[in-house]
Amino acid sequence: MKIKKGIIVLYNQRVEFSSSYRKFRSLNLPLLVIDNSTESEYIEHNKRITSEDGNTYCSMGENAGLSKAYNHAIEILKEQSYEDYILMMDDDTDFPEDFLEAMEKAIEEHSADIYLPIVQAENHILSPCQIENDRIRELEDQKHIDFSKLSAINSGMVISMRVFDKIHYNEALFLDYVDHDFMRQVRNKNLKICIVNAVVHQSFSLWADTKEKASWRIQTLKKDLNVFYGKGLKNWWLVQMIIMKRKLRYIARFKDISILWK
Repeated sequence: MKIKKGIIVLYNQRVEFSSSYRKFRSLNLPLLVIDNSTESEYIEHNKRITSEDGNTYCSMGENAGLSKAYNHAIEILKEQSYEDYILMMDDDTDFPEDFLEAMEKAIEEHSADIYLPIVQAENHILSPCQIENDRIRELEDQKHIDFSKLSAINSGMVISMRVFDKIHYNEALFLDYVDHDFMRQVRNKNLKICIVNAVVHQSFSLWADTKEKASWRIQTLKKDLNVFYGKGLKNWWLVQMIIMKRKLRYIARFKDISILWK
């Protein structure tokens, strides 16, 4: 196998509750668990379980954010002189049994730097997607793709380690748009992307958020959007539009207009 390591980031949860971890533990793919947990009960538990499973564990000692966790994982692998492909995954993605087989076949048939699965959430295709008028939008036609506008989410992405000699995750971003910024760097470096007909299912975080968490999510999204889009009146308006759309979705879910002032 060319995919010899999977990377997963956790935050204040037990590792065995992660659907991604359970799947690849059962498929015997060695995993590197980066733990952003802030509570000692999770840190101690996750360290013990991953060690018992024969996997590698590393605590960040704080919630350092997604991009720093990913970059730390890459540095660990570089120190080990790891040169193959890695599988990036969210903690709550459902992968099919033949996922690794499909990705390995794609690696054998195509000489690419990045391999993207089809990521579905409910009735929508989250990834791959496209950048259109600076907005992330669902692909209208999966068969005719403009790779100059292509983006994707991180979960299920298979990446050659040689990619990290050229780019890294933007640590100015904490949580949101980390993957879209990464893909923007991929496009700017003209790295080769291959889309693989392997379907995975992702939990839609908007509907998993609690009312209390929604406020924190909005504030984090706002900060990350300002980093991703940068300065300028046009970008300011774009950020406001995206934030308002998120707030309206929360209002529809929680039936509470106080979210408008978060």
